[in-house]
Amino acid sequence: MKIKGNKNDKIWESIALLLLAINALIIAVTVPILPDIIPIHFDSTGKVDNYGSKYILWVLFVIAVFVYSLMTVISFNPGLYKSRMTGNNIEEQYRLTAKMTRTVKTFVNLFFVIVTVFVLQSVQGKDTEYSLYLFLLSFPLIMIPTLYYVVKLGKVR
Repeated sequence: MKIKGNKNDKIWESIALLLLAINALIIAVTVPILPDIIPIHFDSTGKVDNYGSKYILWVLFVIAVFVYSLMTVISFNPGLYKSRMTGNNIEEQYRLTAKMTRTVKTFVNLFFVIVTVFVLQSVQGKDTEYSLYLFLLSFPLIMIPTLYYVVKLGKVR
């Protein structure tokens, strides 16, 4: 069973795709002017603890595209993810699963944009001491909508 989205679902889809495009644009514009070696990992205080090729930004983008694609497939075919789906509640379970994946994929793409911008800021020598806050902010951005829909899914009988 495939689920068609409503207007809000289309908005979430559009925002997720826009964030993916923004990330690609940022990387495409900046990679040619970056030094060959850039900071790629930071400790909890924001100090660089690993360096790597500037092309790691494209690897992160490929990961973002993979996650986006996987979640898109699930959002349009929520039956691939079966959790307590029965004849009585299958339509509502499908609808909520589709909404959850659309929402979460948007926040995952936002996270990848934030990481890309953060790495580029560090290359420019700008302060990275807020890396712990970046993680602390990003984690709830992804987990809150996930938990919201998991609770809603759990209430469907």
